Amino acid sequence: MALIHVISQDKAQALSNKALWTLIAVLGATCLALIVMTMTVLFEAGYWWLALLIIGSLGTGLGHTSSEWIRYCRPQWFKS
Repeated sequence: MALIHVISQDKAQALSNKALWTLIAVLGATCLALIVMTMTVLFEAGYWWLALLIIGSLGTGLGHTSSEWIRYCRPQWFKS
């Protein structure tokens, strides 16, 4: 589910930096755990070639989603 459906942008930007860094840590740990679990299951099932195909797109999608959630909370961190 998108973060925009859960919390308004005004409330998201009002989060403290400590809460946001906690969100970043939880997102990172969750994404890494999902990738490792997926790789483990596919390797144990004998589909090592499928694991190599899936992990790239899974990692890219999770990274993109995580950065969009952080950008939603702190757009000023991403301005160039």
